[in-house]
Amino acid sequence: MKVTDTSYGQGKDVRLATVRGTPVVVPTKRYSSKEKYLIDLKDAMNKSPKGKVSSKTKLNTCKKCANYINKLSLCKICKCVMVFKVNIPNQQCPIGKW
Repeated sequence: MKVTDTSYGQGKDVRLATVRGTPVVVPTKRYSSKEKYLIDLKDAMNKSPKGKVSSKTKLNTCKKCANYINKLSLCKICKCVMVFKVNIPNQQCPIGKW
């Protein structure tokens, strides 16, 4: 498993990792139960800074980009599955489009 520097939520509790080429979210701290991990993950994903671009707008921007693989909803640059990435707060386009 390769863990990248991409952080979610407050950037302390979960990180993006790649398992066999598939992006997955993994905890960066030990949890006493699966339920506590899922609660932290849900909280991190629901935190949305005000004034940010909506996930629908982000995905539409991606779909117009030459680096977007439509059939897989995949970015050629960051290798992320964009239908998931656009819904995670504090994520950015690797070439600065959003």
